[in-house]
Amino acid sequence: MNSSENQKAEIATTEAKPENLVGSNQTLAAKINKLMKLTKIDPERLTINITEEEKVKLRDQYAQHLDAYKFYLDFGLKVNGVFYAVVGTTLSLYFSNNANLDRGLVIFFLLVPIIVSLILGGVCLVGAYFWGGVSKNFYTIAEVIEIVIVHKVGILTCLLYIFGVLFLGIGVALIFLMAYLI
Repeated sequence: MNSSENQKAEIATTEAKPENLVGSNQTLAAKINKLMKLTKIDPERLTINITEEEKVKLRDQYAQHLDAYKFYLDFGLKVNGVFYAVVGTTLSLYFSNNANLDRGLVIFFLLVPIIVSLILGGVCLVGAYFWGGVSKNFYTIAEVIEIVIVHKVGILTCLLYIFGVLFLGIGVALIFLMAYLI
């Protein structure tokens, strides 16, 4: 290796280090060094220091999320039960009086459950999407205020997705039934 190649190799190695930069590049070197220090994980920097007043607010918010979870779970189960009771009654009434009904009444008997099932399916799917964010917030609050046993509120997301798919499936099945009968 000749002397010019040695000089090029030495320049390349010195330029790669942030402390060897000169002029306007020194501020860049300072930023790089600061970034290098910030990326090291320090367990003391990861702890969250909050005041007692903030803890009380977070506990209240945790309680509100828990109450909302209980309400939506109860409401979802009740709506599901009422829907199946109404659709089952409507369809059994239709099939038991099939010979006595005209076409307009057939459309009415099937159109109402179709509309209700499609609306409920959409509401459940949208609710499941939004409840996912609420449950993440719920778990974060529980971690910050150091709650040891946390309620599993994510089950509501799963139930809402299941309910939504079932409602939409029933709506589509009723559409096919109406098309077949008319």
